[in-house]
Amino acid sequence: MRQLFNTALLSLTALMLLNACSEPQDNYYPQKIKQKEEMERRINESSELHQKQLDKANQLLEHEALNNK
Repeated sequence: MRQLFNTALLSLTALMLLNACSEPQDNYYPQKIKQKEEMERRINESSELHQKQLDKANQLLEHEALNNK
């Protein structure tokens, strides 16, 4: 009887461990989503900065072209 109980307990423990390993971690996906959003925000900021730099360069070139006429 004791051996049957120990076997059942061991089987239950193994099933619980298997179930815990197969389920995604609750904090994993929100963390990945947060990282993705942060990357997208940085890319957007970088793109906006780059566009501002291009606009400024174009303004300077136009100004220089007008002055050279």
